[in-house]
Amino acid sequence: MDHFAWPELAYLGHSFGGQLGSWLAGVYPERVRCLIVLDTMGPRSVDMGDTLAAVRSRIDAAQSLHRRQCGRKPPSYTFVEAVGKMMAGRPSRLTDESARILAGRALVRVDGDDDKYTFASDQRLKLAFYPLMTFDQQKQILGTIACPVVFVLADENCGRYSTYLKDAYEFYSKRPNVTIRVVSGDHDVHLNYPDRVFKHVADFLQEHYKN
Repeated sequence: MDHFAWPELAYLGHSFGGQLGSWLAGVYPERVRCLIVLDTMGPRSVDMGDTLAAVRSRIDAAQSLHRRQCGRKPPSYTFVEAVGKMMAGRPSRLTDESARILAGRALVRVDGDDDKYTFASDQRLKLAFYPLMTFDQQKQILGTIACPVVFVLADENCGRYSTYLKDAYEFYSKRPNVTIRVVSGDHDVHLNYPDRVFKHVADFLQEHYKN
């Protein structure tokens, strides 16, 4: 934001991007004018008794990734193969069109071979790196979010909000500046059926981001 000289912004994020937006709005509440979060409600909390196991698991995963990548060229694929890999690797189902849209911005051509592509994304993003905090600690940050917030949740994932995101759901449900909307679909509903999400986002922005 400082790089672009933006004093404030409207933030829209999906999944982990939504978690980042929640933290931005909590740590710098004066910089976020309104917040739109798609199908997440914040990072998973960690009970105090599970801290050591969580830290060790993350270190082991990072070391394993480093060993797999060390001295090795990234694998290359045809465009069709890359799209298939993306569709197979996601927990929710992408339509062919959605997968091709994602692939178009996630792939780079291999030098000297226009028919082959590699994934441009940093593989470390596959690692769990949400903050190792109890939910009481998280509330110290999330509780300072002052801007209007809308959560657009996919109904096929609502089980998460009665299990490991239960605390976050109950916390946000009681906040006067928070609106929760539920749409039909899975974690990628915004890609597969954008019309189901668009109205909620557009209505929210019209109400809360007027110049």
